[in-house]
Amino acid sequence: MTLYKALAWGVYLGYSKIGLIGMDNTYPRNLYCDENNNVLNLETHAGKDDFVVDQSSLYPTMASALQELFLIFRDLERFPQRNIVNLDRYSLTDRFKKVEPQEFFDGC
Repeated sequence: MTLYKALAWGVYLGYSKIGLIGMDNTYPRNLYCDENNNVLNLETHAGKDDFVVDQSSLYPTMASALQELFLIFRDLERFPQRNIVNLDRYSLTDRFKKVEPQEFFDGC
C-alpha cells in the first residue's frame, strides 16, 4: 500500500497534523464469489467504468483473500493516532478519528 508509505513518511517528518483522504480500504465491500467459487473483485474508480477482476490466481479461496485484507487493516495499528485524522467519514478505516474536511482545514 503506497499510502501507508506516504503516511509513514509524514509521521517520520513530524507533521503536526495529517489528514487522510482516499484511504477507504473498501476492498471487502466489493469482494465476492461467482457460481464456480472464483474469488472476484468489483473494481470501482472515479472516472472509469466499473469492471470485475478474477482474483482466483492470487487468492484461491475467500478465506485467503480476507486474510490478506485483515493484514492490511492490522498494519494500520502500527501508526500513532495522535495528529492523524481520516477525512472520509464513510471509510472502513477506523484507526483514526473521522472529521469533516472543513474542520481539518480550519485549523491550518
